[in-house]
Amino acid sequence: MKQGVQMWEAPWGNNIITKNNLPGQAAHKMIHIRPKANNKNDVTLLPDGQTITKQGLWLNAKYVTDIVSTLFENRKDEINFKRDMLSEAIELDEVTLNSLKGMLKEEAYTPETFVEACKAVIPGFGVDSISKDFVESLGFRISSPYILNKKYLDSRSYIENIVLRNDYFRMEDTPILSHPFASRMMAKMRSGWRIIEIEPDFYITERSLVRAGITIRLLESYRESVFGLMKSDRFYTIEQLIDLLAHDPLEEYGFDKKVYEGILMRPGKIANLRVGRRILFINGMIKDTQKYLIDSLIKGENNKKIDEVEEKFISTFGGDIGTSDLIKLCVRSGYHFDTDLEMVFDSKQSYLEFIYSQN
Repeated sequence: MKQGVQMWEAPWGNNIITKNNLPGQAAHKMIHIRPKANNKNDVTLLPDGQTITKQGLWLNAKYVTDIVSTLFENRKDEINFKRDMLSEAIELDEVTLNSLKGMLKEEAYTPETFVEACKAVIPGFGVDSISKDFVESLGFRISSPYILNKKYLDSRSYIENIVLRNDYFRMEDTPILSHPFASRMMAKMRSGWRIIEIEPDFYITERSLVRAGITIRLLESYRESVFGLMKSDRFYTIEQLIDLLAHDPLEEYGFDKKVYEGILMRPGKIANLRVGRRILFINGMIKDTQKYLIDSLIKGENNKKIDEVEEKFISTFGGDIGTSDLIKLCVRSGYHFDTDLEMVFDSKQSYLEFIYSQN
């Protein structure tokens, strides 16, 4: 902590990696610090202005081993039995098998949706009835956490295919895409510039970007240019940020502003806050962006009419904002809102004091 975080490049096989002086496993018997990022581009901002791949606290392998090894010895027979246990074989005649194949029209299922589909043909079918041989006899394969058509190698390639096969992708509320695995895959694709969110749950994909000749270097350069022009204590709209840039190669592509917003919304050192239909951007070192925004609109006053707060927002950021969206933001930020007075107070105590002062 006295030295600050130091980083340097070092060879690693045929590659060059960035190392740091954060404590490793030798520093403590229980915990250490190591990267917890989707990839090298998944970075965060340090207080001294350096950027570093996101880090996390990890339990040391030996510390965990010392705990679980005793548990394994005590329950070894039970664990081995469950590991070796096979699902009860299901034998189907050809007619039933073909009928079931005709029912399974989706390319992928969760175990739960697979069971529901099979129940239509095999009453009493359950999760315990699923086995490798049974699934493969139907033209599918088990690839955690899904059951996939055999043409897909694994769950990762399946999710990548359905997301990246078109120029644009819209997230849908389906069992497959609602699964945490799909959410993690989407986060990795965002961090790797494979998709860019241009509206809530609507993305432009790398297929479209590659066709336009847009490289990762171009995207990262644009973000760096914008970040370098941002003051650390204020919010910006995309229009205000575009005006700050005298010239940037990415602007020559003439994208809709939603695309430029999406580029800046990628996780990293530029934070964003959605207020109604407006997206505001700020230096990522601001921790509670919601409260910081309301504080900036109220300017240290302990109470303010909600329409005055709304007018301040519009005069600062332009466009329009729904009053209900602004009220929700105030309440989430720890402010108190009174419906009858249509006023925002910095605390419940300020509200009570205001009421008493009127009597």
